[in-house]
Amino acid sequence: MAEAKTNFPLEKILTISVADYCLNTGIDPTSYELVGVQANGIASRDWREDKFSIAEVFARRVPDKAEVVVGYNASDGLHVSHGDHSYTAQGTALIPK
Repeated sequence: MAEAKTNFPLEKILTISVADYCLNTGIDPTSYELVGVQANGIASRDWREDKFSIAEVFARRVPDKAEVVVGYNASDGLHVSHGDHSYTAQGTALIPK
């Protein structure tokens, strides 16, 4: 049986821009490959009780070699039907070249 992918550390999923991250770290932005990451779906009506986390779903989609994710943005709570809610999250993974 295949082992489940380990989640990318949540503390490395940031809302700041690529430019701000590189300015703060002193690293040239051209040192990174930029890869878009997105998670979309529908959570059951019991998603709060089930401790569903959009960030954790998103983290499983981050490429293995990513140093950090910048520009993270997520939304949830959009009523779909019968109490179910849609969610979406996106960001940019920075992968050292």
